[in-house]
Amino acid sequence: MLRLLDKNKRLRIRCGQGIGDSIYLQAVVASLLAEGYTNLEACTNYPEIFEHLSPRRIYDMNNKLSFNNARGRFDIIPFTRSACQVIAHYTGRKRIPGTSQMEDCYISAGWSKDVSTVDPSFGFHILDSVQKHVDALRKSGKLIIVYQNLRAPMGRSDGFGFETIPSIPSVRAAIKALPDHKLIKIGQGDSDDIRADEDLTGKTSISESISYFCAADIIIGQCSWIIPLAECRKIPLIVLFGHRIRSAEHQFIRSISPEKLLLRHKRNGNLEIGLWDDDSMIEQKVKTWESGLVHAHQN
Repeated sequence: MLRLLDKNKRLRIRCGQGIGDSIYLQAVVASLLAEGYTNLEACTNYPEIFEHLSPRRIYDMNNKLSFNNARGRFDIIPFTRSACQVIAHYTGRKRIPGTSQMEDCYISAGWSKDVSTVDPSFGFHILDSVQKHVDALRKSGKLIIVYQNLRAPMGRSDGFGFETIPSIPSVRAAIKALPDHKLIKIGQGDSDDIRADEDLTGKTSISESISYFCAADIIIGQCSWIIPLAECRKIPLIVLFGHRIRSAEHQFIRSISPEKLLLRHKRNGNLEIGLWDDDSMIEQKVKTWESGLVHAHQN
């Protein structure tokens, strides 16, 4: 429930422009729909991320109606910062300790309940083709690890945020610590130096990429949209943070840390582990973390 906002009033809501921002936003929208807000207008360039929530109308990038379902519950329009009554974004709270990035989206939106009780979800439907592929690989009896190819953060090409990219050796150490597995690599751009059983870099659509991560036993990668996806889907997650973050010129980048970004790090570390890439104990820490996951599953 939002403070001081009428449930019957049309409310335009946004986060940021990225895929991760839209995953955060769909979690907030789902919570608002559950509270009876049915006159929402979500701003996103990724309507596929919201389809499971039963949209009423979807407007394409030219603001033309591309989908209409009278039984739907909310509208989707292309991303805009204009005339938004609800800003469900984490950026304004980046330097405020004690809450995670997911919780900050709810607080920013004006969520009036205790954010520590929020249990975000992501009901995305895994594409059948992806599920069949993963199921075939899983017949080997091995864990399915889906790794996000290292890339420029936030879609930037100007060097901003490059400090967040972890080192290849740190990724190798984390992967080495995992038990017998099949590694699927997903992402855009040039494939990095991490070897995979299935390298699908540059070969998947957004829906296919999301499907692979949703079908994983464990997700591994850098600070990116895999964080809200794993949190909402309750999938074990390993995130590696570039140590250069600590000395970055921009305060926004220096405010990035496992403690701030990871919801389960704050509440329950069993599902998430965030590690700096200069940690000499990465392999040992991942082994200990993964053994705890196995123990939890067995009980």
